[in-house]
Amino acid sequence: MVLATDIVDRSILRTQFGEDKSNTIIKLMAPTETDFEDIASYGIFIGYKFRTQLDLDDCTQEEAKQKCRQAINCDLEQAIRQLNIVIQQHHWQKSSFYVYLLPFTNAEEDTHAIMKDLIGE
Repeated sequence: MVLATDIVDRSILRTQFGEDKSNTIIKLMAPTETDFEDIASYGIFIGYKFRTQLDLDDCTQEEAKQKCRQAINCDLEQAIRQLNIVIQQHHWQKSSFYVYLLPFTNAEEDTHAIMKDLIGE
């Protein structure tokens, strides 16, 4: 993070306003770390098993990839809309959320295996 104190020429402030006033101005422009609240950040992993009702048999490989991307984007947009609703309901707008879409072969089994690894069972 670039602070205002890194880009303000203090000598100009001192000649214009004096030492005390220039320090006050700098303090107003550049809050210290203690002036910030801790803002929570969350990582959300969405286990995803891609299924489609799309007819991919009569497509080229590139057309099939494009149809799959569109289907995944549509599903992801739905998940993001739901996440936004929950964020607003709980007033978490100041928090950061990092969302990762994880493709699974068998989402239920894979998520249980991951949780066992994390918990140590």
